[in-house]
Amino acid sequence: MTATLEFDTPFVVLKQPVLLKARDRKPATANPKVRVSSVRANADEHGVNLAAITDGSGLADMDNDGFFEHDCEKRNMWMTQHAPDLFVEFELPETVSLASVEIWNLNDPWQMTNGVRRADVKVSTDGSTWQTALAGAEFAQAEGNPDYDQPTVLQLNGVKARKVRFENLASFGTSSTVGLSEVVFREAVSVRAGPIKPEDGSTGVSTRRSVLEWTAAPDASTYSVYLGISADGLRRIITTDQCRFELSELKPDTTYYWRVDAVPARGRVVSGRVAVFRTTGLVAWWKFDETTGTEVPDASGCRHTAQLRGPAMWAPGKGRFGGAVELDGSRGYVDCKSSPAMDCRSEITVAAWIKVREFDKPNQAIINRSDNAWRIERHGENDVIRFVLSGPKQETGGKTNQVVLVSKRPVGDGQWHHIAAAYDGRRAALYVDGVEENSVSAAGGILSTPAANIVIGESMSERQHHFNGWIDDVRIYGYAIGSEAIQGLYRAGPD
Repeated sequence: MTATLEFDTPFVVLKQPVLLKARDRKPATANPKVRVSSVRANADEHGVNLAAITDGSGLADMDNDGFFEHDCEKRNMWMTQHAPDLFVEFELPETVSLASVEIWNLNDPWQMTNGVRRADVKVSTDGSTWQTALAGAEFAQAEGNPDYDQPTVLQLNGVKARKVRFENLASFGTSSTVGLSEVVFREAVSVRAGPIKPEDGSTGVSTRRSVLEWTAAPDASTYSVYLGISADGLRRIITTDQCRFELSELKPDTTYYWRVDAVPARGRVVSGRVAVFRTTGLVAWWKFDETTGTEVPDASGCRHTAQLRGPAMWAPGKGRFGGAVELDGSRGYVDCKSSPAMDCRSEITVAAWIKVREFDKPNQAIINRSDNAWRIERHGENDVIRFVLSGPKQETGGKTNQVVLVSKRPVGDGQWHHIAAAYDGRRAALYVDGVEENSVSAAGGILSTPAANIVIGESMSERQHHFNGWIDDVRIYGYAIGSEAIQGLYRAGPD
């Protein structure tokens, strides 16, 4: 039997090399990361997303193998028109002895040849006098897939720098476009303690039981650890002979500064470098107030743009606040994709407004991150909902590492209802219309599924559980916001 395919228009075949990676490879011990205070590029009038190459967007250990992969999303990469005098300049918070720089090249599978093939690396301590650290440094081409976890590592051998430039950029192809995905600087090991965890510039840090870790200083007998919400407002929180310290509860959505001073048995204290991290907060907020297109902007500011799939439709003026997304119960859903910030492992809150047109099939999905992490859905064939959380174990009566909470108040009456579920590492709770319907004491981390997308109105693990009705104002927090805050969401207006 012979089959023939005909196409109306010409098409391009995407050819990609396959990179084989050893099964037993292990990540090297990383030197302390140095955050980038600012990045700029000259001759960049047509450039897009320059900040993306230093803010960690698109970079995560998605398969939990110790290697950080960069995704293929264009919004997480920088591209610009190439010019002979083009350079990219990175400013660090202070003058630092640099061990290396890691570069993830342009990882768009259709534009890999526009990645940087070669560049000069120059450094300066004052921004006016520059020296060449590496001339004609070679960059490896990106892999063009979401498993891109082998960046180019350029050794800088302890050169001191406050600013770093990539100059004389040359790409792999002949296009007038050039770009990169991510650039990470590493500090050289020195006589001072270096901040390891959270990495300098980290975001989405847990508010509970977060750990500070640092490199050992050669002559230190103890370490003085300082923490504060401003660089000039640090206070000592402990003196220890260990290279780690577990923090107590932190405030959500707050920037913290920290420093570790090495205290020798004799001699002068060696002050460490001030590092920064920000705790988790509201990590995604989809209002569904758009009227055209398929993109759903993220009102949280975290850039987690979602996408309407199938016959999912905008419903202007039909939402609880303004518009909503209308789902037909057969094929439509909203793909919220995946990101490290939404891979909530220790705490989470999920909240939304729903209006059921019809509960017409069992276990209809409202919002979930696969069946192996967490989900809010119709409870079987009943008129109530349930919150299922995988990983934590109930303190009493729990035979498996799964929490299941079922509500009492019916929600299938064709009216708007506010639903919310929260877990803080000690207790899980389910709310309907601002009222706690069920709760249980539980402990343990939420099962990590970093590669699984968050989906509204359908289950990607068990298909054909489409929601039939309207959904509005979906929010995800990286921490448990508490019953009063949930009541506030129920009582509040659109903003």
